[in-house]
Amino acid sequence: METNFGDKTAKLRIRNLSKSFSLNGTETQALQDVTLDVFSNEFCAVVGPSGCGKTTLLRLLAGLEQPTSGEVLYGDCSPNKPKCNLVFQEQAIFPWMTVWENIAFGLRRRGVKGAELNDIVKHFLNITGLSGFWNFYPYQLSGGMKQRVGVARAFANDPEILLMDEPFASLDEQNKTLLQDELLRIWEETKKTVVFITHSIDEAISLGDRVVVMTNRPGRIKSIIPVRFGRPRKMMELRKEAEYGALVYQVWQLLYEEVMSSKA
Repeated sequence: METNFGDKTAKLRIRNLSKSFSLNGTETQALQDVTLDVFSNEFCAVVGPSGCGKTTLLRLLAGLEQPTSGEVLYGDCSPNKPKCNLVFQEQAIFPWMTVWENIAFGLRRRGVKGAELNDIVKHFLNITGLSGFWNFYPYQLSGGMKQRVGVARAFANDPEILLMDEPFASLDEQNKTLLQDELLRIWEETKKTVVFITHSIDEAISLGDRVVVMTNRPGRIKSIIPVRFGRPRKMMELRKEAEYGALVYQVWQLLYEEVMSSKA
C-alpha cells in the first residue's frame, strides 16, 4: 500500500504490524503490534533475540508474507524503481549466471538496456572490487565475494528501500569487517534507505543511524536507540571511541533482559 506522508521524510511506515503462523493446529505469534517509521536515506539496524521475528518482519516489508493485522505504508516511491530489494543471509545469487549477469539481472527485468545497463553494471563491479571477476561463475568465487555480488546486484537495481537479512553472518571476522566497510562506502555514495537485520550489536551500532531493539517472541519494539557517530565511518576506528563501548553495553543490557526473561 502506498501513501504520501506530507512531510516527505518517512520512506516507510509500519503500523501495528502483527503476524501469526498456524502449524498442525497450533498458533504461533511471531510479531505483535510493531510500529516504526523508517526515514528517507536512513540506515536502520534491527537487533533482537533469536526467534523474535526479525526475518519475518523483513519478509513482511518485502511483500513475501502478508500480515495477520496492521499495515506497511510506502512514501515517495518512484514508479520507475522497485520499492524493495531483499539481500538474504544465504548466498542467493544465480549459480548459472556470471558475476556480470547476476548484477545485471534486476536491471534487465526492469527493461534497462544497452549503454545504460553496461555503465551501471561496470560501476558496481568497480566499487565492490569485482571488476576482475566479471565473467566468473559463483562456484569460482569465495563466500565473501559471493556476498559482494549479492550486495552489488541489490544496489545496482536501485530500489527505494534495501532490506538486508544478516548478509554477513556466515563470513569469518576478517571478511565480515571488510564487507561492512565496503557496505558503508557504497551506502555513503547512494544514501539508500536500508533496513538491516543482524544478531551483532557491533554491526548494528557501526552501520546504523538508529538501532531498533526487539523483544522475545512475539517480537515487539522494546527500544529505539539513536547512533550519533558522524559519517563517513570506519568499522575498526569506531571501536576506539568510549561512546561506542557505552552504546554496545546499553544495547546488550536490553537484549540480556529479554534473553533472561525467556528462561524465567
